[in-house]
Amino acid sequence: MTVPANRWKIGLFVVFGALVILMGLTWLGMARMKRSTHEAFVYFDEPVLGLDLGSAVKFRGVPIGKVAGLTLAVDRRHLKVRISLDDQQLVELGLAPASFEPDQQMPEGLHATIVTSYLTQTSFVLMDFFIVDPAAELPLPFTPEPNTVRSIRSTFRSLEEGMRDLLRELPSLMTEARKLISAATADLASLKLAELGIRADRVLVAAERQVRDFDQLPVVTAVTGAFQEIDALAKSLQNESGPVQKLLGELQGLTIDLRSALQVADLAALAKSMRAAGDTAQSAGQNLGALATDLRDELPYLRSALASIERLVDVLQRDPSTLLRGRPSADSPLKK
Repeated sequence: MTVPANRWKIGLFVVFGALVILMGLTWLGMARMKRSTHEAFVYFDEPVLGLDLGSAVKFRGVPIGKVAGLTLAVDRRHLKVRISLDDQQLVELGLAPASFEPDQQMPEGLHATIVTSYLTQTSFVLMDFFIVDPAAELPLPFTPEPNTVRSIRSTFRSLEEGMRDLLRELPSLMTEARKLISAATADLASLKLAELGIRADRVLVAAERQVRDFDQLPVVTAVTGAFQEIDALAKSLQNESGPVQKLLGELQGLTIDLRSALQVADLAALAKSMRAAGDTAQSAGQNLGALATDLRDELPYLRSALASIERLVDVLQRDPSTLLRGRPSADSPLKK
């Protein structure tokens, strides 16, 4: 015989389990609602299409809060957006939650903008450290709250204004383009490009014929040959084994030998010896005296010849082409 089921115990167990689950969900909801947050304000001077209560507030794409209020500012022009920032998310991203308190300094360079999805037409507030020129930021016509994040114009708004300006200027641009095309067409028609092309071909053919005939002129051929001979002569003058360099070497050696001979010969001592010998032999002395006189007379000519040879060697060493065009004479160091 089976024992009848105790239905009231089963019902009590089911009710108790449902109460436990409900209390757990309530506790989780209350714990989430009690998460610490900080408020901040953003003022926008543009339409905020798609931005509603509860819209996300993100920092570089990471959610950090939500929109808690949307009202008009005191100037009845700007839109005042109150945002609620989650402290835990701020800490995880490296932002100090205390910096959003009214008596604290806001993070430098932090700006907010509105990002709109073109497909869903929904928007959210994006916060980031944008690089903005301080001179380009327009001051608010009223005193905002201390914990106010400066805003910049949204990309969608800038694109919309740019397209509007482009569409406004498009008719005038099209008119100017038509005028330009018409003027260019008229100019091309008046130029008669086909005739100009034929004339240009004739000019090029005539120029090629003139160049070909110019190369065959006798004067050009003679000048070319003269330049080749001058080039060969210059190379022969610069050749160290050529006859000019050998002549220069021989003249230089001769000059050195003559200079050494002059240094060795002591003409004054020789003349004194001759005068001493003339005291003992008058007849021999007279002959030797005559010889010494002849030697003194010939000495200037000998020095002049040596100076000329030395000057010739010096000029040829510095400029071998002097053999062709000559060079003005210069004073010899021997005369000094």
